[in-house]
Amino acid sequence: MKGFIFLTFFISMPVYASHVVFTPQAHIMEKSPIYLSDVAILNTDDDFTISALKSIKIADSAQDAERLTAKDIIKIIRPQIRAIERHCECKLNIEIPKEIMEHSLNGEFNQEKLQKKMELGIREHCPECIVDIENTHIIRGETPVKYFHWSSPLVYRELKGPTMVRVFFDDNALNPVVYQSYIKIQKPVLKLKRALPAGSMVQKEDYLLEILDTTHESRPFATLKDLPGTEIKRSLGEGELLRLNDLVLKYQVRLGDPIKVIVRNSAISVEMSGIAQKNGRIGDKIPVRMATTRKEVMGEVLADGRVGL
Repeated sequence: MKGFIFLTFFISMPVYASHVVFTPQAHIMEKSPIYLSDVAILNTDDDFTISALKSIKIADSAQDAERLTAKDIIKIIRPQIRAIERHCECKLNIEIPKEIMEHSLNGEFNQEKLQKKMELGIREHCPECIVDIENTHIIRGETPVKYFHWSSPLVYRELKGPTMVRVFFDDNALNPVVYQSYIKIQKPVLKLKRALPAGSMVQKEDYLLEILDTTHESRPFATLKDLPGTEIKRSLGEGELLRLNDLVLKYQVRLGDPIKVIVRNSAISVEMSGIAQKNGRIGDKIPVRMATTRKEVMGEVLADGRVGL
C-alpha cells in the first residue's frame, strides 16, 4: 500500500489589536460634523483600519452627538464597522464603559460634570483663559431619578460673572433644571511698555504679557494671534492695555507715499515711480499719480509700496 504524504501549508496572516473604547465626554468639541474619533479611543496597529475608523461620522453637530448613548452610536455605524471587519479580516473589539452604557456620552449627570463642561467650553473658545467656577447651585427644579441623556446648551461668550445655565433631561424642553454659578476668568493681556503712534505695528519688544481678571470686561482684549498684519489705529500711551478695537489691518500703501508702479503686458514689465492718492491694502483699487506725466491712473495694491496697472 502506497503511502501518502500530506503537506500542510500554514499561511501567516497579520493579527492586529483593534479596539474601540467609548469615553465619557464632559464636553464635545463644537465642530461639525462629529466623528467616531471625537468620542472614542481608537487603538489598532493597522493603518487602513485606523484611517477607516476615523472617517466614520456619528453626528452633524456636538449638540446632536451629546444626546447619543454609545449603543445608539453603534447602531448608526454598524454597516461601516462590518465593512471594515470584512476588509481587515478581523473582529473589532468595542468596549462601552458602564457609565455610558445606558446614559448619553455625557454620562450620568452631576454638578462637577456641568462645571467641567462650562470650563472646557470656555477654554475651547479662549485657550489662554484661566477659569474658576464657584458657588454652583440649583435655583429651580431638581434632577430626575430616571433619564437617558442630559444636555446643557451654552453660549460661551456669556459665561462670566454671575451666570445661569439650563440643564435639559431627555426631551423635557419646557422644564429645565436651572443652575447658577459665579465664573471668574483671568487671561494674559498685552500691556504696552512704551507709547506708540497711530499706524505703528506692535512688535515683541513693545509689550509685556500681564495676567488680569477680565470677568467684567466688555471690550475684548487683543491677543498675540491678532497682531500679524495689523497696526494700531490711534496713538497709545505707555502702560495702556491693547484691545481688539485698537487694531486695524495694515495699509500696504498710504496717501501721499512714493510708490513703485508696475506696468505689465505679455512681453515686458516696466517699473515707474508714482504717488499714492489714497490708502490701500493688498487687492484694493486706488488712484495713483504718475511722477513723470502727473497723470492719474487706477492701480491695484500688490505689496508694500507696490501697485500694479
